[in-house]
Amino acid sequence: SMLVEADGTDGAKFTATGITIGGNTASGKGGGIYNQGVATLTKCIVSGNKAEDNGGGIYNNNDAPNCSSEDAPTLFLENCTVSENKSGGNGGGIYSDNNFSLDGTGEDQGGGCAISENTANDSGGGIFIDNYPLYGSAICADKYSAHVFIKGCIIVTNNIAPHGKDLYLKERNTIFLEGSIDGTDIGSIDMEKLGVFTVNYGGDSGYYSRDDDDLPSKFFGADIIDLGAQSTRPDAELLTCTQELERLEPALAALRGNVSVPLSVDTFYPACAKAALESGVAIINDISGEFNGEMAALAKDYGAAYIVTHNPCGAGMEATYPDGVVNAVRQFFLDALNLAAECGLPRTQLCLDIGLGFGKSYEDQLTLLRELEWLKFSGVALVAAASRKRFIGAASGEKNPQKRDPGTVAAHTAAIAGGADIIRAHNVAAAVQGARMADAIYRS
Repeated sequence: SMLVEADGTDGAKFTATGITIGGNTASGKGGGIYNQGVATLTKCIVSGNKAEDNGGGIYNNNDAPNCSSEDAPTLFLENCTVSENKSGGNGGGIYSDNNFSLDGTGEDQGGGCAISENTANDSGGGIFIDNYPLYGSAICADKYSAHVFIKGCIIVTNNIAPHGKDLYLKERNTIFLEGSIDGTDIGSIDMEKLGVFTVNYGGDSGYYSRDDDDLPSKFFGADIIDLGAQSTRPDAELLTCTQELERLEPALAALRGNVSVPLSVDTFYPACAKAALESGVAIINDISGEFNGEMAALAKDYGAAYIVTHNPCGAGMEATYPDGVVNAVRQFFLDALNLAAECGLPRTQLCLDIGLGFGKSYEDQLTLLRELEWLKFSGVALVAAASRKRFIGAASGEKNPQKRDPGTVAAHTAAIAGGADIIRAHNVAAAVQGARMADAIYRS
C-alpha cells in the first residue's frame, strides 16, 4: 500500500490525479493508503484493498504535525471512488481520526465521490470517524473533535458492517455538509453520543436529511435534539458537573445558532443546566427521579421546559409498587404538578416522563404502555423514552440494542396511542416514520 508520511515541518504533501490504488493488503492499518501527512487525490480509484486492522481502503492518521491552517483537512478526496475494500476492524472504505474532505463538486448524480460496497468486520463499512485526536495541533484545534467537510455530490451507500454500515461517527466528532447537496445520498448512519452531523448551505444551517427538503429544521425529522454527556447504564461512571460540561460544550458550540429545532440538555446538575440554558438550550431533561426546585426555577427564569422523570432507584434496578406501577407513577406526576404550581412554573413548561428503564420490571414497563392514558394530564406534555431499552430486548429476544429499532417503533406506537406527546429515539428516521403512521391512525 501507499504511505504518505509527515516530515516534521509542514506535513508531507502528496498529490495524485487519475490513478488506481488496488489489490493491496496491509497486515495492520490502511490497505490502500496509510496517510499521516497531507494527501490530495483527484478522480482516483481506491478499490479492492484489504487491511487486517482499520481502514481497508484508506487510513487517515491524526499525527501530521504543524499543518499551516487551523482545522485544515489532511486528506482531500475530489471526485474519487472508494469501493470494494475490506477492513478486519473499523472503516471498510475510510478510517479517519483527523480532519478530511470529500468534494464531489461539479459532478452529477452518481458521480462525485462514491464510497460504496466496502466491508468492515466491526463498525463503519463505508466511513468510520474516530474521536479524540491526540495531538491538538493546528490541524485539529478542538482537541475533542475531528471534522469532516463534505460538499457536492457524495454517495455513501451499499457498504457492509454490523454497526453503521455506511457511516459510523464516534462521539464528539462533526460532519459539515457545505454548498449544494444535489445528488448527495448517505445511507445508514450510526452516531455515538455527541456526534454532530450539520449542514451549511445557502446562508442557512441545520441538519442533513436525505428524506426531507426542509433541511434547516430537521434532523431526519426530529423536533427536538437532546444532548447528554452522562450515560445512564447501570455500570456507568458518574460524572461530575465539570466533567459533564466539558463533554457537552463542544456539541453546544457546534449547534449554537445552527439549528432551528429546540435543544434539550440531559442533566441532573442545576449548574450544568444553567450553563446549557445560557448557551441557547430550551429544555432541561432531568432523569434524577425528583422534582428539583432549583431546576424548576431555572426553567421559569429562562422560559424553558422542564422534563421530570419517574425514577425511584435508577437504571437496572427494580422498585416495588404495592398499589401498582401505574398508581405510583400517577402519584409522582400529581406531586410534580403541585410542586410546579408552588414554584410558579406554568403547566405548559412542565413535561412528565414515565421513566421506562428506571426502577421498573419488565411487566411494569409493559403495564405502563398499556395503561398510559391514566397518566395523561391536560396541558402537560407526556414523554415516553423506550428506545432500544432492555425490556424491548426481553420481549423481542434481540440481545443487541442497536438492532431493537423495530421493537422501539412498536413500543412508541403504543405510547402515542396512549397519549404520549414526545418520544425519544436513537434511530430518528425510523421513529419519525413510525410516529407519523401512529398519528395517522390514532390522532387524525
